[in-house]
Amino acid sequence: CAQDPCPFRPINKAKYDDHRGVPFVTAASLLTPGCAEQASVAPLVASTQLVVDRYIRPMTRGSGRSLALTMNQGRPLRCTAFVTHIWSEPFAEFLDTLHTSLDSRDAVFLSCFSIDQNSRTEPRLDSGILDCRSLPSFQAMRQAGKLVIAMDRDFKLLSRVWCDLEIAK
Repeated sequence: CAQDPCPFRPINKAKYDDHRGVPFVTAASLLTPGCAEQASVAPLVASTQLVVDRYIRPMTRGSGRSLALTMNQGRPLRCTAFVTHIWSEPFAEFLDTLHTSLDSRDAVFLSCFSIDQNSRTEPRLDSGILDCRSLPSFQAMRQAGKLVIAMDRDFKLLSRVWCDLEIAK
């Protein structure tokens, strides 16, 4: 790990070990002369994709439910705010955007939390035409009174067709 202490190391023997069986070593221990691995050490920046892969998928695997439904069993919330964003943005920056853009009473639809990340939901073909209206994200957009566009610092969001569809809704 490039940081010591490692920010992704399990705390108090957490159920989900971020290192996934890979032995933990510090970057400093690789700085010995002639160590080939030192060239491959790079900081791990948490993105939405990393959060989904390391936390959400393992936590919900086999449940057939999204993280939101897993956490709100018996009391699912009606979406009042829909957020479009890219999964490569640093997660801390994304959370800062949400913190400043949303009201504490908003029931937020984030695809990473609100859609089962262990299954694939494909849009229907209706007479050979792609029909996205059946997708959970489009259903949530229809009921949300607020659309939050979490623009990343490099404006990559605008190059993502799916995000463009959400904005054009």
